[in-house]
Amino acid sequence: MATQTPAPPAEPGTVRVRLQAPRGFCRGQCGAWDGGRASWASRPGRSLADLHTAGVNILAGTDANDESGTPGAMRHGESLHHEFELMAQAGMTSAGILRSATVDAARAFGLTDSGTIAPGLRADLVLIGGDPLEDISATRDIRAVWCAGTEITAAANPPEKDG
Repeated sequence: MATQTPAPPAEPGTVRVRLQAPRGFCRGQCGAWDGGRASWASRPGRSLADLHTAGVNILAGTDANDESGTPGAMRHGESLHHEFELMAQAGMTSAGILRSATVDAARAFGLTDSGTIAPGLRADLVLIGGDPLEDISATRDIRAVWCAGTEITAAANPPEKDG
């Protein structure tokens, strides 16, 4: 059984809200928006929109867990892109969504070497094939990834699980 590491303390004034679509919302089709979209927006999406409008610092991050036997298994990576799309549906701008996953998250967790691109900082980068400011789903078109300045090749990625 996997153990969960507690999250580091957040910046004072930061509220953690779990953004999760209702069970069965996407049925493994997270890239396809359908009639379920409207029902999702009426509950957690409205709450996120209200928090955002009130000036609450919203941070992106998923509870991805693709271990076998867990309910509602969410795949790492894919679930973050889905979360971005839900955040956009709730009214956040693409720029705000990207900040929530980069500079705002780094600041909230006290990561002084991450969150922006600048000399001397940790080089964790994702190169995508589109403009996420125009369409947040462009983040799904990943062309290259660097972790701490080292390019991660496709051969280093584990094969996708069936499921």
